[in-house]
Amino acid sequence: MSKTDTEKYSLCHGAELEQIITTFSAECNNCIARYNFCEEQEKFDDDKTQDILHAIEFDSVFLPDLDLVNLLRGIRAERRLAKDELEIAKIFKSWCERNRPAIEGLKNSLGDIRKVLKKQNEAAYFWRTDVVGEKGAVLESREEPTLIQLTLF
Repeated sequence: MSKTDTEKYSLCHGAELEQIITTFSAECNNCIARYNFCEEQEKFDDDKTQDILHAIEFDSVFLPDLDLVNLLRGIRAERRLAKDELEIAKIFKSWCERNRPAIEGLKNSLGDIRKVLKKQNEAAYFWRTDVVGEKGAVLESREEPTLIQLTLF
């Protein structure tokens, strides 16, 4: 495998993976709420449209009212936006419902990743002997650890 392949397929850092899972998990949780909101918005806009159409149909006083026509146009545009988003949200909502166990497993993994990241962040090395430092004392790192590449001859 070439160096570019190695770079291309390198693993995510733990913090990046945590962010990816957190974002995806939040989207899964929000999709149902967003779907419900869009559904309610579409219904509300339908009801407003029906009110305007019935006012025009049954009361001639509303016929010459251009403000009502402009209001109707605005409501129809809002309804179309809600309906378009509802169409997409329905697909993702359905996927989330079918894959609830996998999403829960992902959330559990996220918790495990956070525990490891916390442990790694708080990691310290204690001297085991008196050879280099005082046994039991914490090694204070003054710089970020670097990888050492071993070369075989």
